[in-house]
Amino acid sequence: MAQDDGDVRDAMALLGAMALGAVVGAATALLLAPKSGHELRSELGDAATRAKQRAEELRAQMGTKYEELRARVDEHISKHHEEDIEGAEEGRQIEVEDADEAVEEA
Repeated sequence: MAQDDGDVRDAMALLGAMALGAVVGAATALLLAPKSGHELRSELGDAATRAKQRAEELRAQMGTKYEELRARVDEHISKHHEEDIEGAEEGRQIEVEDADEAVEEA
């Protein structure tokens, strides 16, 4: 599961870097383009709005991925907890049988 956590963190970092790169690139392109002040402000506002919408979409996607990963971890823990309980019960049964054999031999 530690590998899955690292994968999720890497994916989130990659998506964040890509979003930041897109915003910086768009802002640079807008600032360097020859336009009037009003037109430039309008396009910057539009770009900011699109960046905000994209960030919200990415946040929603990451929330979904987080919930999926959390469900997988919970399932994994439950499965192994049940296996541990079964193993402990088998171990106790073997100890009882060994003790019974020791009593019979004595």
